[in-house]
Amino acid sequence: MKSQANEDKLFIEFLVQNNLLKLDDYVSLVKEAEIKNLSPIYLGLKNNLFNEDFVLNLLSEKLHLPILKVSETTIEKKALELVEPSFASYNDLIPIKLENNELLIALFNPFKDKVILELEEKIKLKIKFFLAKRTDIIDLINKFYYQNSKALVKFDTYNSVDKTNRDNNKLITYDATIKLLNFLEQTKIFNSNVIKFLFTESEKTN
Repeated sequence: MKSQANEDKLFIEFLVQNNLLKLDDYVSLVKEAEIKNLSPIYLGLKNNLFNEDFVLNLLSEKLHLPILKVSETTIEKKALELVEPSFASYNDLIPIKLENNELLIALFNPFKDKVILELEEKIKLKIKFFLAKRTDIIDLINKFYYQNSKALVKFDTYNSVDKTNRDNNKLITYDATIKLLNFLEQTKIFNSNVIKFLFTESEKTN
């Protein structure tokens, strides 16, 4: 938790240093994030304090990092299977594909050094990352991890993050729903047809 807060703060400070965020807005944003226990990046975008496209272009220019249009990119299933849903959603990143014994991922905040090291240690592969719009990343996380019926067969076993602090829209709800429906099917409380029906209904409410 502390690591993520520091990484998000580095991101926000980068915006201030490059005149994409006013100092007064920075102070109020960090304070609000601490009070609400939310990401200042999420709050800044939500409150329209900075523009996602401008930020992305500036990050690319200053840090010499490539931008990937993930909404137009093919996402490999074998890449998705390497990263747990909660890890991806908590850190706002999406696996793209495996290439030359490296996992390619896309993220919005490039200051997540500790997250990348943690993931490399977990999957025993090197990570190469691209920049991408946060909104596109979140859409893909929802699509591939939470709104796909195939997710029912995959238990999320990554427990090193506190999901109560996820600020993204309804990801916690989907995560809990998937786990519950998996449990009901595995314990034979409901058969697979009933499970699929319940999952479809839960998607309608979201």
